[in-house]
Amino acid sequence: MVVNGGETNDYYLVANNANLEREELNSLLKDMVFPEFIDSNDIRQRVFFWFGPAGTVTPLHHDPLNLMMAHVTGRKRWRLISPNYTPLLYNHIGVFSKVDLEKPDYEKISSFLSKLGDGNGVRTGRNNLYSCRWWHQVKALDVSLSVSFTNFVFPNSYNYRNTKYS
Repeated sequence: MVVNGGETNDYYLVANNANLEREELNSLLKDMVFPEFIDSNDIRQRVFFWFGPAGTVTPLHHDPLNLMMAHVTGRKRWRLISPNYTPLLYNHIGVFSKVDLEKPDYEKISSFLSKLGDGNGVRTGRNNLYSCRWWHQVKALDVSLSVSFTNFVFPNSYNYRNTKYS
């Protein structure tokens, strides 16, 4: 289905699924070599699995933690926007925005927002670090499999709450 189903956003195995805690998939963690800045003893609920066809989209949002994304296979386009632009991004529910950079509604948002998120391509074999609070929208350009990590050996917990923009 994922490999032969064509470009779609109809099915996507996303991070908050606890699938790596399932016995069938947990063995994948044994095949991973963790960099020295990742705490390999703290992987439960801190390592996340992403798998889907080309066309899957993660809506514009920011994360409350820093994360490292390891791209196992496929390409993704990451559109990044500085936290300085939060007042313009219609922070909607929690960490999500109402803005869709794939189909921007210029009557509601400034046209420059689409230019801010032109996108960086990420391909197989790359590990990228993303800072907390940076807005990002991600689109898979191919069938892709990625693993994200928030279990750094250094503190990665922030009590950020800005009620003005929440």
